[in-house]
Amino acid sequence: MRFFLILSVLLLNACSQPTPRQQDAAPSTIAAPSGTPSHLERQAEQAKAQGDLYRLTHILTQLWAQSDADTQLLIEYTLYDAWKHATRSQRDAAWQAEDPILAAWALLSELEHAKDPGALDKVAALYPEALFNHHLATYLKKHTPSPDTIAVFLPLSGRFASIGEQIRLGMLQTLFENDQPITLLFYDSATDAANLRSRYQEALQAGADAILGPLRPDAIETISQISQLPTLFLNTPSNRFGQRFPYPTPSEAAQLHARLFTQDMKRIGLLYRETPRATKLAVALQTLWQNNTQPHAEPYHATARAISNRHRDIRRQFDLLLQISQSKARAHHLKQVIGHRLHFEPRPRQDLNALVILSGRDQAAILNPLVEFYGLDLAVYGSSLLMPNPFSTHTQDKDLAHILFPSFPVALNAARQTPLQAWGSDALRLLLTPPEHNSCLNGLTGHLHLGPERTWDRRLKWLKYNASGQLTQADTP
Repeated sequence: MRFFLILSVLLLNACSQPTPRQQDAAPSTIAAPSGTPSHLERQAEQAKAQGDLYRLTHILTQLWAQSDADTQLLIEYTLYDAWKHATRSQRDAAWQAEDPILAAWALLSELEHAKDPGALDKVAALYPEALFNHHLATYLKKHTPSPDTIAVFLPLSGRFASIGEQIRLGMLQTLFENDQPITLLFYDSATDAANLRSRYQEALQAGADAILGPLRPDAIETISQISQLPTLFLNTPSNRFGQRFPYPTPSEAAQLHARLFTQDMKRIGLLYRETPRATKLAVALQTLWQNNTQPHAEPYHATARAISNRHRDIRRQFDLLLQISQSKARAHHLKQVIGHRLHFEPRPRQDLNALVILSGRDQAAILNPLVEFYGLDLAVYGSSLLMPNPFSTHTQDKDLAHILFPSFPVALNAARQTPLQAWGSDALRLLLTPPEHNSCLNGLTGHLHLGPERTWDRRLKWLKYNASGQLTQADTP
C-alpha cells in the first residue's frame, strides 16, 4: 500500500493550521515507497486541492478498505482532522444529503466543535459502522490532548475563601513549574446558581477548554447541568459526568485497615472526632474490621467512641472505651461495702491490641498521653487528620510521640506548604498530564490512580511521630 497521498494530506493540513502541541500529534507515518500514487490517491489529492470535503471523505473511505491497520488509522486521523475544521454549512449539507458516511463525520465534527467530552461514544452509538470506530476512537482516548485554557471554579469569597485561596496557590505553584503554555482563569464559585452560570459562559467566551472544580456540592450540581467541557470536580457528589478528585482520600479506611490487619491485631479501639469526615472514616474502618472474621476463628472486634473538643469529654470517652469508668465504679462500690477508704488505681481493659485516634492533632495530644499515664501496652494509630498544617519538618509535639498515621508524602519535605496547596497542585497536574490506564501519577498527596466511578484515589505514605515528637517516615510492616 502506498502512503504518498496520505502523508501529503497531513502535511497540507499542518501547513494550513497552527502546529499542534505534542499531545495532539497525529499517528506516526511510515515512509512512502517509491512509485506513482495509485488512482485513488491521485483522486484524493485532487479533492483536497479543490477543497471538496465530501469527495475526499468517500475516496479515503475506499482507500481505507484496501489498507493495513496502520494506514487505516492514518486515514481515519486525516479525515478527523479535515472534519474538525468543517464549517457549519458543510455539516448542515452533509446531514441533508442523507449519506451515513458523511453524516457520521458531520455529527462528530459538530460535537467536537461543542467540546462535548463524550463525542466519540455518542456518535459510535448512532453510527457503529463509522470509520473512526475501528482505530481512531481508541487512539484518541489514549492520546487526549492537554487543555490550553482551564477555567478554575473555587470559593474565593465567604466562609470557604481561605480554602479556595490555598487550593489556588497550589495550582499557581504547579503552573509556574510547568513549561506548557497554560492559561488559568479563576472564577468565584461562592455565589448563586444564576451567577455561576454567567461565569461559566464568561469562561467559554474566554476560550476555556476544560473545567477544574468547583468544590461545594451545590456549585458542582450547577456546573454539571450546563457544562460539556472536560471536567475534574474537587468533590464527589455529582455522578453526571467528569472525573472527581476529592480531598479526603477515598480509600483511607482501607489503607488503615490493611496496616492494622498485617500486624495480626484482633481487637481495636476507635476514638473519633464528631465531624463528618472523621465519623465516615470511623464507620468504614469499623465495618472493614468486623468483616475480617472467618468461621470458627477468633472474632475481630472494634469498639468506637465519639469525642468532642472539650477536654473533659475527651477524657470521659477515653475512660469509657478503656473501661476505666467501670473500674472506678467497682472500687466505689467496694468502698461502700467495707466502709473505709481503699488504696486504688484504675484497671483499664487489657484485651485491646491497638488504639486508633481519628481526630486532629489537638485532640490526639490529649488522648495519647493518657495511654502512657495508664501504662497501656497499645500501638497507637492516627489518620491523615494528624498531618501538620502547614507542613514543617521542624514541628515537634511530644504529646504525639509514637503515633503512626497515613499522610501526604510531601509532609516530610515541604516547608510552609499546606495540605490544601498540595491537593490543588495535584489536581492541576491530573488535568494536564493524567496517567495512562492502569498507571499512576506520583503526586504530592500520594500515588494517584483512577478508582471506581471515575474518582481519583491516592496511596498515602505512612509516617510517625518519634519519641521527641518529630515527624519521620514509619517502618514498612
